[in-house]
Parts: sequence; structure tokens; C-alpha cells
Amino acid sequence: MKFFSSPFVATLCLFTTTFIGCKKDKAVEPLAKPTASFAVAGDGVKSPCTITFTNQSQNAQRYVWNFGDGGDVSNATSAQVPHQYAYQSRDTTFKVMLIAYNNAGDSAIFTRNVVVKKGDVIPAGQKPIANFEFKDNSGGTFEAPCTVAFTSTSQYVTKGYKWEFGDAAKSTAKAKDTVFMYTTPGNYTVTLEVANDNGVAVATKSITIIAIPPPANVAFTYTPSNPKAGIIDTVRFTANPNITNAAKYIWNFGDGKMDSTTGANVKHLYADGGTKTATLVVKNNAGVSSAVASQQIKVLYPDAVASFSMSTGPYSIVSAVKFTSTSINAVSYTWSFDDVENASKTPTVTYRFATPGMHTIKLVVTNLDGSPSVASTQIITVNDVSKVSITALKLVDAPLENSVMGTMYEWDAPGGNGDQNSTQPDFFTTILYSGGGTYKSSTMLNRVDPVWTGITATYNKADFNMQYSISLTEASTKVGSITQRLACNTIKFKPADYTAGYPSYIEIGGTSPYGEKVTIGLTLKWE
Repeated sequence: MKFFSSPFVATLCLFTTTFIGCKKDKAVEPLAKPTASFAVAGDGVKSPCTITFTNQSQNAQRYVWNFGDGGDVSNATSAQVPHQYAYQSRDTTFKVMLIAYNNAGDSAIFTRNVVVKKGDVIPAGQKPIANFEFKDNSGGTFEAPCTVAFTSTSQYVTKGYKWEFGDAAKSTAKAKDTVFMYTTPGNYTVTLEVANDNGVAVATKSITIIAIPPPANVAFTYTPSNPKAGIIDTVRFTANPNITNAAKYIWNFGDGKMDSTTGANVKHLYADGGTKTATLVVKNNAGVSSAVASQQIKVLYPDAVASFSMSTGPYSIVSAVKFTSTSINAVSYTWSFDDVENASKTPTVTYRFATPGMHTIKLVVTNLDGSPSVASTQIITVNDVSKVSITALKLVDAPLENSVMGTMYEWDAPGGNGDQNSTQPDFFTTILYSGGGTYKSSTMLNRVDPVWTGITATYNKADFNMQYSISLTEASTKVGSITQRLACNTIKFKPADYTAGYPSYIEIGGTSPYGEKVTIGLTLKWE
């Protein structure tokens, strides 16, 4: 225990601590979104007039009023907001707008038109008030060329309107509201002058017309990638959908054909093949062109179609057959006979079949791209040769004088000096079979110098390997009679010797009993 030895004043302090429990605060509720609205009293009365607007907005703490007559805006927060409209020279509609805000900065807008009627009289001494508004009717960008709409919001006007648009031509207008087209970029000063009996008022505003940029991002695609010319493939061209400032599309298809429509998507049919350069140029509303977009298009030539005709039959191994292409779109020709390719590459070819029977002819053609056609195939029947006939004999080389007897041969025409009987020819031949001396045929010649026709000597195929002797006898004269002199009986003829080529004419010869050489020509008909 502590004792104090001297008196003193002591101050005792008592400290107490109070513990108060913590209580969780409630969450702050967000402000409700505002809604804007108002009612109108006095709409449709004559000017000048006061129209009262009743604010019906909710959840708003601040307001902005615009009464549409060009006057100052109002921030009135009262429930009843009056506004004075000045004298109007005609019935006028004003667009009134209310913007309502809450304390969080959220807003809502409400608009409504009010009509103020034309006033009976202008207040004493009231001068006109000039004012106007304008907007771009062509899209709002004021890009040349563009049509601008001008609307007068002037008041107390009784003596008309005069607009000046600031262009080089000093264009004017006298209507209350008007439009004007600006075609050239630039800065323009627009003036509206209005008047009444108390004076004149002028309103001036500047307007800037800008140049439209040329179209950009010009490109295109096309399908199919390798179209065929003719009626096969229509090519579809599609402009890039992201092209800007596009007003007109000018297509050039590279074949002398163009399309200057306003279409971004067009179709074209190429008449012939080859590489074509297709281009696209795009213009804006001012007629300013873009850069040229181009693409190379490989247009395939039309398919070649093979076909052919042949000379009229019947056909035999004796004569060649003529084949003629009737193909379309063809530039080269490949003929095959019994699957053996022929050397000829022409559209017309002749061919003789060496053996009888059925034979296959095939033609393949190509177009200008080198693409082959489907083969055209035909089968014909070729007949074997069955006989050969001697149809004419020509005296090619014969003696004029008998070298032994010294007498003259008289190779004269029928009825000549050496002939006592004009109905009997001077010259005749007897064709003999060499075996056994038996006559095979005997034909009198109807002589037309130096060829005798009318011969009917015919040999069947079974007799082609027989050897025949052709005797040549000259008919001369003695007094009172005809003397026949054997000129040559050693001319040999075997048909089998000529079946390799089946010639239509041959020359063969022999020697007379007197050693004289004789040559004759035979015209042959193989069947």
C-alpha cells in the first residue's frame, strides 16, 4: 500500500470502454433509368402565343428543353414550362424535344410536334427575324455532287424570301423552303433575306462541300475458273462487296464487249476461246474513276466433235475410198484404218483396203486447245475383185513395113484404101489361151485410131493365173481379096500379175515372127 506523506489534490480518472457490435451495411441500389415525356396545352393557336408544356418525365433530376423555333434552350425543372412563340406568317410546325437526365448521367429523349397558326397581325414595329437550317438530302456527307435542302425558320415575314447559294453562277431562289445542288467541292456562303413592312433581316451561314474520294478496294472474282466458249459456260463476274463510293461499274470482258450498267454482278458469254483480259473500273457519283482492276481469264475453245462421211459404195479392194471429215471445232485430224494410224492429217483422205471384208475406220480430232474429241467410228464392207475386163486396146508401137517381105503394113482406119469391105475392120485381134491353142475369146476391134474400143474380153478371178497370148494381125489387100498378116502373137497377159495395184491401164509388148517389136496398151476394168 502506498502512503502519501503530504497533503495533495488527486484527480482520479475512470476510463470505460464500450463495445458496440458491427452491423452489415445494405447494398446501394442503382438509380432507376429516367423516362422523358410531356403534355402540351395551347397547341394549334394563333401566333404570337404562349404554349405550356407539362413535364411528365420520371426518375429524372435535370432537363433540357428545345422548343424548335431557334431560340435558346431551357433547363427548367418545374412541372409547368411555358414558352412564347413569336408571330408566324403562316401555319408553322415546330419540333419540341425534351431530354431528361438522372444523377447517374443516364438520359432519355422525347419529341413532339406543335403547330402554331399564322398570326393575324405583326406586333407594332416588329421587324422580321431571319434564320434557316440545311441538310444534305444526298446522304448527309455533303460530298459533291449533293442536293442540300434549306428550311427557313424565320419569323414575322410578310414580304417574301430571297436565297443566295454562294455558287459561281450566283443562283437564287424565292421560296420559303428550297433545295440546291452543289456539283463542285468548296466553301459556300448561303444568305437568306426576309422582309416585312417594318424592315429587312438577313441570315448567313457557311456550308462546305467536299470532294467524294474515288472508289477504293476495287477487285472482282469470276466463275467458273476456266470457262468454255460458246453456249457452254456463262461467266459470272462479282465485284468486291467492300468497294467504297461506288456508283457505276464499267466492265470490259476482253473480247471487245463491255457492260456499263450500274450492276456489281454481271454475266457474260464468250464466243471464242483464248486468254482474255477482263477489267473493272468503278466511278463515284462525281464521275471520278477508280484504278483499273484486271484479271487474265483462260477461255477454253469449244469441244471438237468428230464425224465423217465416205464416198458412195459398194466398195471393193480395187478402188480407194474417199473419207471426208464433217467434224466441228476441229483443227487437226487423226485417221485410223483397222486401228492402224494413217500418216495423213488432213480433213480428207483416200484409202484402198488390201483385203476384202469388214473394216473399221476411226477419226479423232482436236480443238484449238489441243483437246482430243471422242472418236467417231464407222464400219464398212469391202468386196473382193471378181473379174477383169479389157475394154480398150491402144496401138502404142507397131512396124510400118514388113522387114522380111518388104511389104507395107496398112494400119488404116475402117473403110480405108486397104479395105475392100468397109464394114470389116482392118485391124483385129484374137486373144488365145496359151495352153493347147484353144480360143478363150475372140473379139473384133472397132477401130478408132489409135485406140480400139468395144472389146468384151472378160476374165473371171478363177482364171487370173492363166497365161494368155494376144495376137495382133494386120489386114492388107491383094487384088480381089484381103490378106491377113500376122504382126505379133507373142504378147503375153496374165491378170494375176496386176492384182497388187489393180491398174486401170497397162502397156505390154512382144516380137513379131519377123523380129519386129510391137507394144499395145490395155484399158482394164476390175470388178
